[in-house]
Amino acid sequence: MKTGGMGSVGGRPSQLQRKSGDGRLQGAALVIVLTFLVVITGLVVAFLSSITNDATATTATAAAVTSRGLADAAIQLTIAQLRDATEGYDRNSNTGMLNMNSPTGWASQPGLIRVFTTANP
Repeated sequence: MKTGGMGSVGGRPSQLQRKSGDGRLQGAALVIVLTFLVVITGLVVAFLSSITNDATATTATAAAVTSRGLADAAIQLTIAQLRDATEGYDRNSNTGMLNMNSPTGWASQPGLIRVFTTANP
């Protein structure tokens, strides 16, 4: 066996003998890996924050749509009541159809529509 001096066997350096640049190379690799981990963690946090904001916005939009639907329903109910009261004829109590033989008159005041029938009491 050849010995090249200072613990080398066969011309190769032993594990105890390192090149002076190996420690710096390993340190640079560690810094690069940690930088990538910080960047990836930042992206994950940004993504999760975006999801939370989108969920909040969706909930707010759904509440606004529900509120608008309820408001429209109240308006449509009022319009239907006005149409029923001012159509000019009584409705048959059994069928709900207009009774063309019983014309009506109506008068309005704030918050109220009075309907007058011409049928004999």
